Parts: sequence; C-alpha cells; structure tokens
Amino acid sequence: MTELAKGANTTVPDSALKATLRWQPGPGVPDVDASALLLGADGKVASDADFVFYNQPRHTSGSVRHEGKTPGADALAVDLPAVPAEVERIVLAASADGGTFGQVPGLVLELATADGMPAATFPMTAEAETAFLCGELYRRGGGWKLRAVGQGYSSGLAGIATDFGISVEDEPEPAAPTPAPPAPAGVINLTKGASINLAKTAVIRATCTWPTKTDYDVLALVEYADGHVETVSQFGTTDAPDGWRPQTADGAVRHLGDIKRGGGEVATETIEIALNDSIRGVVPFVYSAQGNGLGSFKKYQVSMDIDNGSGGQVHISSVDANSSRFVYTCVPGIIINAGAEVRVQALELYSQKGSERRPTVTNGVVRMDAGPTNLYKK
Repeated sequence: MTELAKGANTTVPDSALKATLRWQPGPGVPDVDASALLLGADGKVASDADFVFYNQPRHTSGSVRHEGKTPGADALAVDLPAVPAEVERIVLAASADGGTFGQVPGLVLELATADGMPAATFPMTAEAETAFLCGELYRRGGGWKLRAVGQGYSSGLAGIATDFGISVEDEPEPAAPTPAPPAPAGVINLTKGASINLAKTAVIRATCTWPTKTDYDVLALVEYADGHVETVSQFGTTDAPDGWRPQTADGAVRHLGDIKRGGGEVATETIEIALNDSIRGVVPFVYSAQGNGLGSFKKYQVSMDIDNGSGGQVHISSVDANSSRFVYTCVPGIIINAGAEVRVQALELYSQKGSERRPTVTNGVVRMDAGPTNLYKK
C-alpha cells in the first residue's frame, strides 16, 4: 500500500474501488461526511446530479455511490470502468458537521479495491476548515491515478460548490413572481414586523406547511418566565445528538410528529401549545438540512398558521425570503403569552447562508445562528 504526501500521486487499479474517510470519533469531535464530485474536462460538474453525497447517494451512471457511515468512517464506492467517458476527474471531498477539521483527529483517506486490497492512503491535517478536498481520481494514459490534494475550505460546502460549478447564487427571480399561497377565509395575513392579539384558549396550534417534494422540519424554542429555554424537536444537535425531546418537561408544548417527503402535495408539521403562567413565549422555526438538497424558502413558499381553535387564525408566509438555496432556517414568528391574550408577531427571520445553527431566544428577542448546530438527519 502506498502512503501519499500532500500533492503526490499514484496509479490505481482500473476497477471497482472503495474510498473511505476515517477519523477518531469522540466527545466534541465533529462528524464527517464524505462526498464526490464528477467533473468534466472544464473542471466543473455538468449538473447538480454530479454531486454524490448521503442525500443523493448514487450517480445516475451508477459509477459512484455513497455507501453509508459507521462510527469513525464514511465510504464511497467508485466503479472506474463505469465512469462516463465525459468525466475526467472525481473529486473526493469531506465536510465537518458541527465544527472544523482542526477538531477531527486521525483524518485519513484510504483507497482499496472492492475485495479489500489496500491501494493507497493519505493522512491529512487541517485547522479552521469546514470542508476539505481530500483527493482526486483522474484519467491518465488510458488508466486512472489518485492525487493527494489536502485543500481546505473555511467557507464549507458553499466554497466547494462554487469552485466546481454548483451554483450557490440566489435562484433567479421568476418573470412573474409567484404569489404567496392565499390564506384560508377568515384568516389574518400577518406581514413582517406586524403583530396581533388573539384570545388565549386551552390549546393553540402552530402549523408549518410546505410542498412534499422537499423535506423541512419544525422545531420550537419555549422561553419560560424564569429565563430558561427548552427546545421541542424530533432530533438533536451535534453536541447532544440524543438530547432532543418532542415536548417540554411540563408537557405544555409538544411536537405532533415528523413528516417526511411524499404523500399529498402539501406537508405539515404542528407544534401544540397549552400556555401556562410559567411560559413567556414560544418560537416555532423551520429547518432544512443542507443535505436535503438545493432549494429556498422563497421557492417552496414555507408558511406558518397559528390557530387558537376559537376563530382566531393568523397566517405568516415567507414572502420576504431571498432566493438563496443555502439558507436553512426560518423563524416565521413568535407567540407571546400576554395575560388573557396571546400576541402573535411576524418576524420572518432567516439564518446566514450555509449556517446549520439554531436560533436562540432571550427575553422575547430572537437571535439567528446563535444556538447549537443541528444534527444532520440521515
């Protein structure tokens, strides 16, 4: 087996290979995801379909597949004889989930034949990078070679995408802007910055809606009068992957269940709220991991409806969203406990491009990208 230094190359068998990223997992160590980009002679992907990763695990040719993860390892299968003729290079990349590669010990790229015979290995070190070009397979003299690249990106997935032709620019505005979905009869459309009071009832439901062709998730921050905040969700964070709860400790706020892709045309997830005197406010928010693919809140017209079950209904849509496909979190509004009433304020706040961090709330003020990093849902 050949151990490569950065910049070195070696000939590899023209056969089915397995490229495995390995590292030493442990407390505080970010998770690592392997991916591959199939490039033409111009050094660019032909389309987004040439990006293979865990949520797009198979190239259309079948030549590159994401095989799945085990603790401390993530693997790609590469069938070199099946690679389309127009593909000149296959970049083997990695991204750090919830930290930088400087926090990932023992990072190494291993290449082996399909039957497990080692072909090459490349130990890597990094610092502040959140994405890494580990190596590349490239055509040479009728065969294939592996080059040890070792190039990092502090700009993460967006940096890699830009370099290899996956657009991270805002999606073009349609010639005729798509109007927000009309609110049901009797529902008050609340625009950003506006607020309205509803009668406080025993149960209030905040329901978020989007087309089923994509997959969003609804979470909620629940701020209590004593200052502590609880999160209602269906998954954890990178720091506490098993620390999630579908309801608050007192049972007052609960998530009614995760909805996946498929089914009808529209998907909904609901946060059910039974306000008590100890709760200051509730902040439902919508999140989509970057692994769910490209799309924007503007494109998918994500919206939230608040219903007190007694004729008080408020609708907040994402009309002010920009068209970025790398914005993953939206806070439509906040529900504030106001004595005998409930005040609903439309916030329509969005995370920074590329950020997977949750928002926070303190004294009713929401800060974007200030919380822990969401755990990717695989």
